[in-house]
Amino acid sequence: MLNNNLQPLTNVDLMKLVQDLNIEHFRGVFMRDNLPKKPEIIEVGIVNLDSSNNNGTHWVCYKKDQHGLYYFDSFGLDPPIEILHYLKENKHNEITTSTFQIQAFNTHHCGYYCLLLLKLLEKLNFQDAILSLIDNLKTGSNIKPIKPSEKSKLILEKTFYNPETGVCGINELQRKTKRPIKEVKQFLNEQDVYTLHKPARKNYKTERVYIHDIDEQWQSDLVEMIPYADENNDFKYLLTVIDCFSKYAWVIPLKTKTGKETASALQSIFKERKPAKMQTDNGKEYYNKEMKALFKSFDINHFSTYSDKKASIIERFNRTLKEKMWKMFTYQGNHIWTGILDKLVTGYNNHYHRSIKMTPIEASKKENTDQVHENLFPDEKTSSNSKFKIGDSVRITKYKAIFDKGYLPNWSTELFKIDKIHLGEVVTYSIKDLADEEIKGKFYEEELTLFNNVKEEYKIEKILKRRTRKGVKELFVKWYGYPEKFNSWIEDA
Repeated sequence: MLNNNLQPLTNVDLMKLVQDLNIEHFRGVFMRDNLPKKPEIIEVGIVNLDSSNNNGTHWVCYKKDQHGLYYFDSFGLDPPIEILHYLKENKHNEITTSTFQIQAFNTHHCGYYCLLLLKLLEKLNFQDAILSLIDNLKTGSNIKPIKPSEKSKLILEKTFYNPETGVCGINELQRKTKRPIKEVKQFLNEQDVYTLHKPARKNYKTERVYIHDIDEQWQSDLVEMIPYADENNDFKYLLTVIDCFSKYAWVIPLKTKTGKETASALQSIFKERKPAKMQTDNGKEYYNKEMKALFKSFDINHFSTYSDKKASIIERFNRTLKEKMWKMFTYQGNHIWTGILDKLVTGYNNHYHRSIKMTPIEASKKENTDQVHENLFPDEKTSSNSKFKIGDSVRITKYKAIFDKGYLPNWSTELFKIDKIHLGEVVTYSIKDLADEEIKGKFYEEELTLFNNVKEEYKIEKILKRRTRKGVKELFVKWYGYPEKFNSWIEDA
């Protein structure tokens, strides 16, 4: 049995040991991308599986003679394409390989194994030499035939975590390894590196807000115009409001976003029309004593959403309004909007709207309610297929701003569990954290990514306290990527 503390052998070390062992027909020690142009009739050799640009430490060996072609990897893996091309002058020649893993992970025995096997091959056939090598090593439980699934995983690991060939997506990894796409997906869903950094879709179909009548539900938002305040009498914000059914909109300029000024602006609208429900984000401009009193006095149900999609109808209106404003800025040669705002909003309310198939002013008339509803909500089939199942471990997408760095993780380190599945036109999910606490809101499939590696070890972010209880040293730690409620005591290993 070899010492686990053995250092990896270099090219020079191997050549010296080959000379000491006097191995017959030895052609040389090569890097996988620097093999000879053509093999001899009889030869043996050792190959480093890394390229010439790197200092790899995993060695494999081969033998070619009149009886056949033989390849040995102490991890039991198949030969890479470069060695296949080098040895197989005739494409019909078969290469005999060993499917035994005789090397434990995190050890550097491969070079020694190659030397021992090549010496044994001088007197024994390939199969007997492998068995003799195993018998001589007496490594017991470290030697085992690799199952197909384990072999696939080793191939995928070596390719994915190789900087030259890996850290890629599903299709590229499948192309490079030739493994079934199902195995590739399963493997990637078990890797922190992949599930944290996989791209997060930003545009996808979402649940429609089903509104049945005028003024049933409104949405409101605050648009910042701070850079242009000097040109607009110190007005810094636009309070935008829209009726989700008719798409009729109101816009009021604000100098501040205090509760008092925001409530006063909304009150001027409510005197004209008022909704049964008002949806906003959870900003302080909407959640304060003045706004609370206003909604109560007009008997309006005020609520917020917890998805990064937020109030999509008002956000679409904001984009439309800003597009019109910036076109006018280009025409005017300045950023003055106070004089054109009312005209822009009037123009919008009198403009044909694709979703309602009429103008917002026409859609606000009671006699058009049925037609608007029919235009907004044509029949759609309910989906019965869900990507995840109850109990699945998932990460959730981070709510990234438009200028967030694309190379930073797109998904939470913290893991969650699927708690409920909501079937409908679009499937959504309720989730819980690992403390069994429900997370507010529903999540779309595109906001979740599967993580299959239930044996993944949690990483310690920092040690907060130390103590000794009954002679046992313990640490109070914060877990990386998890909120403080998960802080806990563990034994000091």
